[in-house]
Amino acid sequence: MKSVIIAVTTIALSGTVFGQVGQYAQQRFCGSQLDFMEMQRTDPERYQRFMDFENQLQNQILNSMSIPTGTIYIPVVVHVVHNPNNPVQRI
Repeated sequence: MKSVIIAVTTIALSGTVFGQVGQYAQQRFCGSQLDFMEMQRTDPERYQRFMDFENQLQNQILNSMSIPTGTIYIPVVVHVVHNPNNPVQRI
């Protein structure tokens, strides 16, 4: 009987705790998002300049994306580590 009461209490308390965590998680913002919100409120002209730059940058990224048609060479460096005192262990 004790184990049933403990199990029911644990389930009830865990639901309460996890419900509160979810509630607080919905109210959180990234620090930079808070800075942007503050900038938008206090200095709308600066915020607009920033957004114009962001849009220009996004357009530049989208326009410069292309799929290469030729051969792509990827330089690869391989380091071989061995013990010169024990030649059997050479890779």
